[in-house]
Amino acid sequence: MASIVPLDMEDLGNQVRHWVHFDNLLNDLNKQINDTRKKRNAYETSILNTLNGTKYEKAVLQIAGGRLLVAEERHNKPLTFTSLELMLHEYYRQKASPGNDETAEIIKFIKGHRSLEINKRLKRQ
Repeated sequence: MASIVPLDMEDLGNQVRHWVHFDNLLNDLNKQINDTRKKRNAYETSILNTLNGTKYEKAVLQIAGGRLLVAEERHNKPLTFTSLELMLHEYYRQKASPGNDETAEIIKFIKGHRSLEINKRLKRQ
């Protein structure tokens, strides 16, 4: 049988104060990161436009600690139920027997069998 530990209100109060402090700090840092990322992206756009306008897309710029060059990045778009459904419809359209489109059943099955993870967290309102 589990014993109940007495609640130390002073300790709980200190823990809550620390949690609030670090939650505030995290929010401030995230805001700074987002602002910094926006500024960096604005400079990046300006630099790329300048290089493109002067036909120097392949230029290599020497900077302190390295070099800058224009590179293409490719990222897959997120796989959503909508995109999955469109792809399945296209798959069945391209098959020899397009009348056998099971997209609705497949999507329903996937939605019904997704794994779910539940974690308890503190949430500020």
